[in-house]
Amino acid sequence: MATEYKHPKLGIIRLQRRVGCKRISISVARSGRISVTHPWYVSRRAALAFVEQKVEWIGAARQRVQQAVKPSLIGEGYRTRSHTLRVDCNAPKCGYMISNSEVLVCLVSGVAADSEQGQQVIRTALTEALRAEAHKVLPEMVERLARQHGLSYNGITIKNIRSKWGNCSAVNHLNFSLYLMLLPDELVEMVVLHELCHTVHKNHSAEFHTLLNSLLGGRERELNLALRKYRTSL
Repeated sequence: MATEYKHPKLGIIRLQRRVGCKRISISVARSGRISVTHPWYVSRRAALAFVEQKVEWIGAARQRVQQAVKPSLIGEGYRTRSHTLRVDCNAPKCGYMISNSEVLVCLVSGVAADSEQGQQVIRTALTEALRAEAHKVLPEMVERLARQHGLSYNGITIKNIRSKWGNCSAVNHLNFSLYLMLLPDELVEMVVLHELCHTVHKNHSAEFHTLLNSLLGGRERELNLALRKYRTSL
């Protein structure tokens, strides 16, 4: 059972009363929304009293979360795998063009590259450049690694996936995030091999990790730690 409470300092708080829950817990989403989960036997008033004790902590946690997800500014000279960003701030209209080696973003006079509108055009253009790179790199890499390790798959799709680097369907169709192009080659290959191993093992069982680790030369843990430094977005 969920209810909402408008806190004078924190705004809307979602309260979830849950059977089986043993303590009051507070979470802050990336959007800044606050959720409070409390045991069934703890009253709403008691849960809110607990929130009052944690107001400063919640405020600090919300600030940390929102700063962590705030995108950094992207400017002239930004490089992807094979493209360099150039910005023209005196164009007749806003838009972009992608060549083999350059992403040209056009902004009208009065729209700065570091403005919200300017950054939106830049990120859209770079996302399309990454998509083009992914279509050039991934099909060949998947085919090469599958052939090298005696694995098979039923096609690949490249998408603007932000929640994960890739996945493997029940019928062994592989889906990959175009943001893989922001990774070093060895990490891209690890993600590809990870999904290819799912054509054999559909879960993350011990057998799955044994296979993947063997294909990575015993470096699965090391490469997974390196992958955590990156994110599926610009």
